[in-house]
Amino acid sequence: MTLGSITDALERLAPLRWQEDYDNSGLQAGLFDKAGVPLGRDAEVTGVLVCIDITEAVIDEAVSRGCNLVVAHHPLIFRPLKNVTGATYQQRCVAKALCNGVALYAAHTNLDNAPGGVSWEMAARIGLRQVRTLASLPSGPVIPSDSPAACPSALAGCPAAVPGSGVIGVLPEAMEPEAFARRLADIFAAPALRWSCPGFRQQEPGFPSCSRADAQPATIHTVALCGGSGGEFIRDAIAAGADCYVTGEIRYHDYFEADGCMLVALGHYESEQFTMDLLERYLKQTVSDAGDNVPVCRSAIVTNPLEFLRSL
Repeated sequence: MTLGSITDALERLAPLRWQEDYDNSGLQAGLFDKAGVPLGRDAEVTGVLVCIDITEAVIDEAVSRGCNLVVAHHPLIFRPLKNVTGATYQQRCVAKALCNGVALYAAHTNLDNAPGGVSWEMAARIGLRQVRTLASLPSGPVIPSDSPAACPSALAGCPAAVPGSGVIGVLPEAMEPEAFARRLADIFAAPALRWSCPGFRQQEPGFPSCSRADAQPATIHTVALCGGSGGEFIRDAIAAGADCYVTGEIRYHDYFEADGCMLVALGHYESEQFTMDLLERYLKQTVSDAGDNVPVCRSAIVTNPLEFLRSL
């Protein structure tokens, strides 16, 4: 398959017009011949490596596995590069990719906002039902679940979806708050999951905020979630009637806005790790439908830059 056919397929799943205005999704480095002439859309792809973050080690892995295209969730070039001297890891990655003939592509907030995208994959892992978009884009069209651009496993049972941030759905059975938090920690392998006191509200005179019996939700049934840094959608989750809102990162003071809704921060990487499975699955199906045999594989490198004390 060609570079153009693969990027076209990615943009059917997650059109670039769905990315946020601050983002830089799309093709970030193309393929060139030995004289430095761009090969363009017709360049042949020898293999695709899917990852969350592009690092020097990931590019080395792509080369060793015969892949000349890396498809990442997070853009390597997020802000304009003023020079390429090797002073930063972004500069070194760009230089290494160009020198080794590896193209770089990012599907970031456009994939976050796509029906069947990042948050839908999270919902599928948790087992949510009756899933719908939490915060729709201002003028997003309805995407039927049988659309070629949709991710079948994530949209199963949903008659239609619209592009937007986050999703909301219901658990098959209601769960106790702590049991649900432990389940999330297990599903997402989150070593430092943070969750708010269930039923936490602004303190009233004479009552400790986290110990009022009438403020404690008995169970968690309706769950909203958003991959990555989704603190801005807490109010949307509350307005939609969520018992719990799950995302990657939440700022300290955002917990005071919970208004009785349980908040869970999984960790940024932990919340988006299954994006690799989503992209790998979609691209393998794309290659199969095209009758081609270009290998598609997920990176074996964990690019989470954080480490935690798992035991004392």
